[in-house]
Amino acid sequence: MNFERILAATVTASSFPPGDEEKRQAKNLRGQAYVMCGEGRFAEAIEVFLQSLRIEAMESSAVGGVAWCLAGMGQGDDALVLLDKAAKYDPRNADFALARGRCLKEIGRLDEAAAAFDTAQGLDPQNGAIFYEMGLCQAGIGRDDLALPNFENALKRDDKHAPSWDQKGGCLFRMGRLDEALAGLDKALALAPGMSSAWYNKAQVLEGLGRGPEAGECYAKFVALAPAHMAEKQFMARQRALELGANPA
Repeated sequence: MNFERILAATVTASSFPPGDEEKRQAKNLRGQAYVMCGEGRFAEAIEVFLQSLRIEAMESSAVGGVAWCLAGMGQGDDALVLLDKAAKYDPRNADFALARGRCLKEIGRLDEAAAAFDTAQGLDPQNGAIFYEMGLCQAGIGRDDLALPNFENALKRDDKHAPSWDQKGGCLFRMGRLDEALAGLDKALALAPGMSSAWYNKAQVLEGLGRGPEAGECYAKFVALAPAHMAEKQFMARQRALELGANPA
């Protein structure tokens, strides 16, 4: 994709603030784009984000979404250039620092990502999303002891954030605290029954607790719900479900 075109269309100030109806339209477009991102349709998602930015210029979640898509397409350096330019327009906007950290995490530069999240936290210390992202970074480098308090801090700010319950459960599992892990994963699944990662994590916890048949059913749930890019993990979970007596679809 033509990065110069994307950059010009993304980081552009407007002297005409949108009305309420236009803001609703832009929000709906951002929602559609984020769904496309989750499905790996990054190029399509960028075009929809750009539509929303033509309505609501410099809206931070759309700018971050464009950057996330670029990173997902292997254009991490371009994503960082875009976010650095956006931050010059609004240097006190924590969302731009948060988006920068997410992009750095996406391309595997975890130490730099953690520094970006620290910057975001300094700008917006009550933002639970920043604690969540910091926890992901720390879990990614094997520091569950540091990740766990961040997921707990995220939940203090939003106790209905299912991914934080899922990640907290995963940390507790790896730390050997299986009963607590199971409780956290049950909360994640009560909030988001379609969260495939929580079913997989729950299966592992149940296996650790010696509850094989229940674990098999959870592996089968994961197989049914896992996205296409997790095909290898899906295959292994199917095999384990069968070994435990479940019948994955």
